[in-house]
Amino acid sequence: STKYLPSTYVFNAPIIPNARLKIIIQKFNFEVLLNVSYYLYVESYQIDDISMNI
Repeated sequence: STKYLPSTYVFNAPIIPNARLKIIIQKFNFEVLLNVSYYLYVESYQIDDISMNI
């Protein structure tokens, strides 16, 4: 079954740069958005850890 997150999550997502994109993104599967945003979130922290260790 396809699961959808509440639209409030999308509006609060820090990776969404502006209101117009927020409206467009609501038409997509929120589960995909969650997976992508989590991947970017984890990747960004891995990059931060690497740069701090150098």
